[in-house]
Amino acid sequence: MRTFNKILLFFLFNGCLILLFSFLFRGADSWKLDIDKSKENNTSTLLLGESQCETGLNPKIFTENGFGNTYNLGRSGLPIEHMYYVISEANTTGKIKTVIWELDIAYWFKPVSEGAGAFYTALTTDRKLKYLASVWAPRVIPQQTPMQLVGGYSLSPGNFLRIPKLLKDRHGKTIDDVRPEGSKQGSFVYKTNGFRWGFQHSPQKWTPYAYNFANLKKQNIEAFKETAQYCKDNGIRLICLRTVLPPYLLLNESQKVQCDLFNALTDEMGVEFYDINLVRRDILAPMNKDFVDKGGHPLGQLADKQSALICDILKSDDPSQFFYKSYEEVLANLPPEEKTAPVREKTHD
Repeated sequence: MRTFNKILLFFLFNGCLILLFSFLFRGADSWKLDIDKSKENNTSTLLLGESQCETGLNPKIFTENGFGNTYNLGRSGLPIEHMYYVISEANTTGKIKTVIWELDIAYWFKPVSEGAGAFYTALTTDRKLKYLASVWAPRVIPQQTPMQLVGGYSLSPGNFLRIPKLLKDRHGKTIDDVRPEGSKQGSFVYKTNGFRWGFQHSPQKWTPYAYNFANLKKQNIEAFKETAQYCKDNGIRLICLRTVLPPYLLLNESQKVQCDLFNALTDEMGVEFYDINLVRRDILAPMNKDFVDKGGHPLGQLADKQSALICDILKSDDPSQFFYKSYEEVLANLPPEEKTAPVREKTHD
């Protein structure tokens, strides 16, 4: 029995070592590499949000229009509760002057655990401690498996043997090594500074949602307020916006309700808010064919036009001149060929 216990202890001990060192020496997290790149660029304007930010806002155009060095940190599935930490980590340089936050209602129903992964590895010092104590421990750990908590990293003897290479990568790899300019992912090609440029249509089908706004997560609303307050306290101009959507979604989702909700929330915090879907069609007239898919990810040409338009709006003394007054006007001015038949909606849980 003692021999069996010794053998069991031996395997448990060595298994724990593999687990520990595989985790400690895991490859550099892409979030850390992205934030490090934004710091290296002396970024003064951050573009932040979900995939419609990543594919719809071209940082090069913002830089060319007087917003300083601009970096796109929008990423699909980025939890609302992470926004504060992304901004505060990027602003350790003290150079962030403007944050443009694309608001996507779909993610305001989601708990932070759905997109947390190993995000904490991108944070430093007090931000990491605050995140672990206030977000990760109470709301992420109870909802995730051990594999999810370490970012899905494969904890195995094979990776244990790769520790020397991982250490080298950890201290030498950049986001340009992970995501080189010109490389393609699906219908998008990577450009500089975190931007994905859509170059072809996707066959992906998209079913609109019928949102139940009673299910908005309270933590996400509080996280928005905390982020807005951080920006105020640090002299950062926070601008919130909803990016352009295809007519398909304008007709089949509750756009007016979403706009009203974000209007009320940003008004409460004294934050600028613009809904680009309210822009007059003589200024910007997106059609369904101008998008990679019906989920609202624009082709590159439309993304560039939208980025230039947003710059014009933000520099204008009278932004109201660019907009219709209501969604009724938006729908009334859609061309007949874009007024596709509504499809069956499903409720967002």
